[in-house]
Amino acid sequence: LRIPVDTPVIARLVTKDVIHSFKIPVMRLTQDVIPGMEIPIWFEAKSTGNFQLGCAQLCGLGHYEMKADLVIHPSREDFQRWLDDEHSALGLD
Repeated sequence: LRIPVDTPVIARLVTKDVIHSFKIPVMRLTQDVIPGMEIPIWFEAKSTGNFQLGCAQLCGLGHYEMKADLVIHPSREDFQRWLDDEHSALGLD
């Protein structure tokens, strides 16, 4: 997950199988995700860096693998440069 700093973000959380718990510890953000529901969450990063997010619910055998990186870019322009580079690399220009 990559976002720019000081920019409001709305993420829509969904799951198909069991209850999960989306967690960004550095932001003190936790939200349960229920099968069959779309749950919007709002947050805004106030500092830059690389952090980890994961599932805080013991949701099954693969629970220990449910983690990802959160990269908070120092500016909207830096985020847009990264996004443009990704589009180019994927041939989406």
